[in-house]
Formats: sequence, C-alpha cells, structure tokens
Amino acid sequence: MISNLMVMTNNYEVVFLKHPVLATYVLQVTIFKTQSIVYCTDGKIPYVRKGAQNLPCDTLEKIRRLELDKGISSFENEVVAESDFSDVDNSAVWEKFKNSIVPDTSTEAWLKKQRLFVDKKLTVAALLLFSDEPQICLPKRSSIKNFRYQTSGEAERDTLVGVPVTVEGCAYSQIYEAVSKTKEIIESIKKFGKEFETIEYPEEIVVDYLLKNDSITNRIGRNITGIKSENSMKRIFWKLRDAGMLYMIGAGSAAAWKKTDDFESKAKTLKVNKNKED
Repeated sequence: MISNLMVMTNNYEVVFLKHPVLATYVLQVTIFKTQSIVYCTDGKIPYVRKGAQNLPCDTLEKIRRLELDKGISSFENEVVAESDFSDVDNSAVWEKFKNSIVPDTSTEAWLKKQRLFVDKKLTVAALLLFSDEPQICLPKRSSIKNFRYQTSGEAERDTLVGVPVTVEGCAYSQIYEAVSKTKEIIESIKKFGKEFETIEYPEEIVVDYLLKNDSITNRIGRNITGIKSENSMKRIFWKLRDAGMLYMIGAGSAAAWKKTDDFESKAKTLKVNKNKED
C-alpha cells in the first residue's frame, strides 16, 4: 500500500511514531491538499471525500465540477459554443469601454490578446463583460435575482415577499442595477419608532444629528445608528469627510468630527437629490 502512494509524489507525508514506554510504532500518513486531481491507484477515477463517504467522480460532469471546485479551471475562461463575435462587436457596452480604455486597435485583435476570443468563440468572461445581452448565450447562469424574505430567522420560501426581481444585461449594468434595486427594497421597509418610519442610511442619521449639533463622536454615532463596530462607524465619517462635510478634531479618545461651515447647504443638496431619486 505504501509503495502505491509513490504516484502521489509530494502530496503526502509518512511518519513512524514510537511509543516512549511500550516501544510500539504507529504509522501516521498525512495527505496534503493539492490543486491537481489525484486518481485512485487503478488510475481510472478520482474520489471526493464528503463526511464519512468516498464518492466516485465517475462522469465527465463530476470531474468537470471537481476541476472548478479545486480551481484547476475557471468558469469565466470557458469557451461558449453558442457565442459569436457579433455578440460583442459594436455592442453598446463594448463601444463605451473601447472609447475610454482600449487603445486604437481592432475589437477582434484586442479580445484575442486578452484570451477572450478563442477559436472564433467568445469566453464566458467576454460575454459577461462586453455583450449587451449575455443571457442569450448563458441562460440561467448570467443574471442576478433579488429576493426579500420577511423573517428574522432562516430564509424560506414561506417567508418570501413579492416576486423576485431579475436583473439582466452586462456585468457592469447588472451590478449597478442590482445595488439600486436592493436600495429600493431597503428604503421601502418601515421600522417602528414613535410611528412607522422609513429606514434611513447611517450617513443620513449622522447628517440629521449634525444639523442640530456642531460635532459628533464615534460613540455617539454608534449609539444613534445602531452600528456596533468603531471601524465601521469611522467609514461613515470618512464618507462625509470625503464629501467635504466633516473634519476631524482632537485625537485618540478625545477625537470627534466637526461639521464644516457649508455643512447645512451640502446637507440640503443631499436631501434634494434623495427626494429626486424617491
């Protein structure tokens, strides 16, 4: 059995452990994790250990899934057989990217250089990034779904609220639209204070506080926003600082954030912009 392990080369370690009193021996075999797929000694199929089971990867689909799980290959580098160069050429998202980023070169030459166009077919990454509708070639594998569950426990079908929102398009637009949809869902939720109120973002709570006060500390910020982490609260202050609304005074435990002279005008601008979005 030990000689059969030689096919694994550096993927294991064998150590003999001697009992200090009984002078007996125990063989300790340590199998290291590896990025390659290790086949069983008959060389036919690999096995995957799950719990107390050794599950055979006896189909091409299972071996392909194992390659993806181990990082040997990646989904984004797969060539999509149904794709065509025209799926990207002259698309709106490609033209925008090309005009701002890509030097003066042909679309096909640039995609080939980046390994996004292989054997006259586009890769998954090329479609997701530069096709206006990647879902045509990648159905059910290239969109985002937004779910809202009305529960404080584990999300289940019975606690699903409304119809899930499907976000499609290229990766760029999907990310921005998914964030926007999530923001809409959060802002539609009401919390109970003195009455049912719209949930506010931490930045808005800090701004409202400073409209009535000259400065704010990290502790006060955490108390009024419900944020528990000091570092998370700092990031809220940094956002307002970068917007030119706050500056830091003091240091250490005496540190605080003071509003700028034009704080009120900038706060009004923020509220006007938010009302327009609503």
